[in-house]
Amino acid sequence: MLIPRFSQEAILRLKLKGIILSSKGGILLVVIDAVKLREINKKFGYPFGDVILHRISKGLESLGRGVVYGKYKGGTILGILKDVSSKEGEELLGRLYLKLKKEGISVRVGGLYLRGERVKDLDDVFERIDQILGKLKEENLNVFIVEGGEEKELDINVRDVFSALDEGRVLPALQRIYDVKEGKIFGYELLMRIRSKGGNLIPANSFIELLRRSGSLPLFEEVLMEKFLKHLKDRELKGYFFINLPAYFYDIPSKSLSKIAEFYEQIKALKRKPEDFVFEVSEKEKERNLEDLKLLTKNLRYFGFKLALDDFGLDSSSIDRLLVLRPDFVKLNSFFYKRDKRAFRFLANCLKRFANELILEEVEDEGMFKFARRCGIRLMQGFYLSEVEVLG
Repeated sequence: MLIPRFSQEAILRLKLKGIILSSKGGILLVVIDAVKLREINKKFGYPFGDVILHRISKGLESLGRGVVYGKYKGGTILGILKDVSSKEGEELLGRLYLKLKKEGISVRVGGLYLRGERVKDLDDVFERIDQILGKLKEENLNVFIVEGGEEKELDINVRDVFSALDEGRVLPALQRIYDVKEGKIFGYELLMRIRSKGGNLIPANSFIELLRRSGSLPLFEEVLMEKFLKHLKDRELKGYFFINLPAYFYDIPSKSLSKIAEFYEQIKALKRKPEDFVFEVSEKEKERNLEDLKLLTKNLRYFGFKLALDDFGLDSSSIDRLLVLRPDFVKLNSFFYKRDKRAFRFLANCLKRFANELILEEVEDEGMFKFARRCGIRLMQGFYLSEVEVLG
């Protein structure tokens, strides 16, 4: 169905109000601006412009989640997706932008992430959408904004990330993991951020694939770890530190053991215990076969480090890795909670038999928090509990 030429702002307002009232999780508003649509309509006629808008709408529909959309202002389409986490929101926006780019459609994509229970004024929401639209048109960039949090740019290339490295704009960040039963901080997850030249913070999932493809991920991770350890020296942080398994621990097998030993010496110099450091093996790292992982985790355990299986359930190899690695922690993705709460409860109970502790990731709202508590999960992290703290 073609997008009508008249604005559907009034209809979208009503739809958004209904979604806010019915949503159990976060809400993502997607603003898509078709570049130079007015000039295209003048040169080739409105039917040609309509086809572009139709293809953009199909791109939105490909995201699923029962997306609701309509024409907003000028050559702009506004889409509304409910029950998504902020992390999923970033991934969905990035996926949509790349899909349209591959199809040869020139667009700017912006997003506003809302937590439904905190929305008090629709006029304020649409005012913020207009601000995003202004950024897209005037500053010619793609931006994702978390409600009440950090502003994040989506557009980034290899030149940008290496420029950030040279200029010291690659930064460590921490997100707290809470023991909600005891009401205290259990630990922290180490994350990577790049501060753009404009001062905005760019999350790792916007550039991590660029680093992998260019073979430069180990270099960036070593810089990140060096800065993290410096902050650890200067601050009285207590608890566990969860770290995504660095590529430089395994990219050159012959040096793997020496790299792990070097990190061990660094934390000992800070008078930190190795058992306070937990290395996360991600389900997304499909290129690592089980035998390689088994040897690598054996080396990590030799030095006293702990292990976590991250993003559990996102890949068919989850059970195999769980049985082979026998991790100290399993980090359960919120995917199951959003799809089937009974399956989530069953899985949580089963996982407790295979790991000492279970951590629920991406806790975005009160409903998820309370349900996880009823399932007996005591360790949680997510924007409902705390924002990401950038160090530096």
